[in-house]
Amino acid sequence: MTQRLRGSSAIAGWAEWLIGITLADEEKKIRRMEFELKAGQPPDPVYYRIESGGDGTPCRLVCAGYQAPQPARGAGRAAALMQ
Repeated sequence: MTQRLRGSSAIAGWAEWLIGITLADEEKKIRRMEFELKAGQPPDPVYYRIESGGDGTPCRLVCAGYQAPQPARGAGRAAALMQ
């Protein structure tokens, strides 16, 4: 995750942990939250979507049972890194 940061690498070196949020599935509006820790193995990514009531009720996060698509065989490491 820190390879995608812009700016000084000292920022990532200073942090004890990082949380990154990306759009995993644009059509279904599913987001991927991934973690990076200095001391320990990070937990698995969490996939979620944001639901809004639309009638004045607050928004809520809903866990999405989502499996990221696997790169095609022979697509190479570059395709896997682009996700």
